[in-house]
Amino acid sequence: MRYSRLLLGILLLSAVSARAVQEKNQSGKPKKEESLSNYYKQWLERDVKYIITEEERAVFLKLQTDEEKEQFIEQFWRRRDPDPTTPDNEFREEHYRRIQYANDVFAAGIPGWMTDRGRIYIKYGKPDRIETHPAGGPYQRRQEEGGGWTSTYPFERWEYRHIPGVGDDIEIEFVDYSGGNLYKIANNPNIKDEFLHVPWAGMTEAEEMDWKGRDPGELRWARIAGVRDYGVADSMGIAGERAKYTPFARTELAANLQKPPVIQFRDLRAEVSARISYNLLPFTGYVYFLKLAGNTALAPLTLQIPNSAVTFETQGSLRVSKLQLYGRVSGLTGNTVFEFDDEIVKQLTPEEYAAQKYSSSIYHRLMRLPPGRFKLDVLLKDAVTGKLGTFSQGLAVPAFPDGRFCASPVVLTSEMIPLTEEEQRRDRFAFGRFRIRPRVDETFHKGEYLGVYLEVYSAAIDPSKDRPSVKVEYQLRPRQGTETPYRDVSRSVVMDRDLLAVPLYIDISAHPPGDYTVVFRITDQITNETVETQAAFRIAG
Repeated sequence: MRYSRLLLGILLLSAVSARAVQEKNQSGKPKKEESLSNYYKQWLERDVKYIITEEERAVFLKLQTDEEKEQFIEQFWRRRDPDPTTPDNEFREEHYRRIQYANDVFAAGIPGWMTDRGRIYIKYGKPDRIETHPAGGPYQRRQEEGGGWTSTYPFERWEYRHIPGVGDDIEIEFVDYSGGNLYKIANNPNIKDEFLHVPWAGMTEAEEMDWKGRDPGELRWARIAGVRDYGVADSMGIAGERAKYTPFARTELAANLQKPPVIQFRDLRAEVSARISYNLLPFTGYVYFLKLAGNTALAPLTLQIPNSAVTFETQGSLRVSKLQLYGRVSGLTGNTVFEFDDEIVKQLTPEEYAAQKYSSSIYHRLMRLPPGRFKLDVLLKDAVTGKLGTFSQGLAVPAFPDGRFCASPVVLTSEMIPLTEEEQRRDRFAFGRFRIRPRVDETFHKGEYLGVYLEVYSAAIDPSKDRPSVKVEYQLRPRQGTETPYRDVSRSVVMDRDLLAVPLYIDISAHPPGDYTVVFRITDQITNETVETQAAFRIAG
């Protein structure tokens, strides 16, 4: 829902004026006379007509409610976001910029986005090279076109070095047969020739050699029959024909140009169901990072799944749900660095089901990741109904160099319980001496304590005490208002093997609702090095 106002404010760039564009963007909503159903129809048939896949279109047409459609649109753009770690969706912004450019430059009695040039520009962007002949007229053919002089209609030749999913060294010609700036794609380079069917005019080099002295009517018939088409170029003695100019290659190119652009950052492997999913099964996730050996990070993933969104079947005396889960962590170039799947089965008695129906289930998975920027995608499927839900998040995995004084990011927690050694081996939420259950929604309520956990690594050893000596302080910073002074909580530090753990509950009862950041300042009192680490959270009323 968070993109609903933005999505309603996105311009359906077609035949509207620049002033109307500005007015609609400023309002952030469709005009009053534009119903939501009309808005969604225009989004499908105008905004994303050239980039939506057939599978996505089929799913969108089956959606019944406005909420489902908003969720679909949000995920449609998220799947194409080249860098989910930034607040802006660069793909969406560039797409609407291209539509605006097409309307401004390629309009020809119809909106620019509806023209062939507009379609290609919107799908593939600015060509690497453009050759333009806006008035047509005298033209010397290239050798692969047969050579010789002729006269042409106005035409443009666009060249792309590479188009993903289409190929390399792509050449597209647009011809304005009737004037008025309405250029159409020509799948045969002869189409731009004004003298194509005129005997003895605009002949190719081969025609000049082979048809000299012949009956003009015979040449006219031959041209109409297509002797100048590239399928017979070799028989006419035209040298220099390249593979990309053969009829088969041009037919293949025309078909490929009709396809939607390749999605560079897919949510999940190659499954169509994942690429077209929408959140009928909503859930939330939380990832944090702790140090492992070898400059790698432990990245525990916690998912919170509302039981009310899951289907429980009656099996004997139990209520049973079954969820199928797939997750992938990929680099920004699409390479997979971590992948997992699982099945989540929950069995409840009628009494347990009644008590837990409106609570949530927690799923936990440990990931091991190198430092860097990645994208996490999780698909959850209800095995009973087939409903799907997705979760995507950018991950900035910190580096934890061996031997360097540093701290983990702050983990917001719902629960921290000391564990025995036996419990540490068995408990899936255990990290060292504590069970840590993250606060997935990062929201705390009045009357609760703010639970935080962090770890400190590679602190110097005080020879007199044979242990590290660190000073740990924290501060609460509201987004609006006065910062609290730093408070020393060094006595809360716990020595745990080769690291220092800081499990802490902070009283937030005196703070009004709003957005905050908790900042920890840790000082190594042996080396006087200082590091800071923080986490954002919300206090709800």
